Amino acid sequence: MVKQVGLLPAGCQPWNNDVIATSGDRFVYCATLAIYVYQLDKRFREFKLVSIMSEHKKTITAIAFNPSNKDILVSCSADHKVIVWDCAQQKVVALLENTRDVPIGIGWCFHGSESITFTSRRGQFFRWHYLNPATKLMTVKEVTGFSSDVFIFRWHQKNTSKIALGHRNGTISICHIGKSRKTFSYFNVKAKPLCV
Repeated sequence: MVKQVGLLPAGCQPWNNDVIATSGDRFVYCATLAIYVYQLDKRFREFKLVSIMSEHKKTITAIAFNPSNKDILVSCSADHKVIVWDCAQQKVVALLENTRDVPIGIGWCFHGSESITFTSRRGQFFRWHYLNPATKLMTVKEVTGFSSDVFIFRWHQKNTSKIALGHRNGTISICHIGKSRKTFSYFNVKAKPLCV
């Protein structure tokens, strides 16, 4: 009988952002085609690999845990797919195929834990309600038309109508969702924003 004595997992990607996420007693990271899930073993006080989830056919570009459900994780990929995973059951919960552009960033809307937003490099934002298959993919019209590629984005945790975006040219945009017109504030920073 063959017994596994060790594992050297594939390396994490330095060329994409948001390829590591944490929730409760878990942390996950993604290699090119797989998501590695580690969970804290309280008895030994160390993290152990509990599952490797793979469904994407091209490079995984971002992952994010649901802020209100520690078992639910979302991933997006260069294969134009967004996948919602249940880490506890190690299975796919929902799948969105054929996104218009390659999604490079993904996040959960704080005003609806079943809503996911993702963006392409040019900053076109889409919103998807993954629990309702009849819901169509919606474009977030207030967040579009940037002169520089989007590098990373974060929703405001308390004011759910605000979103901050970091751009490749070192600027940061603040957008207000739901206004009759777009409102942008640009800040110059000397280096590319690694986090917002």
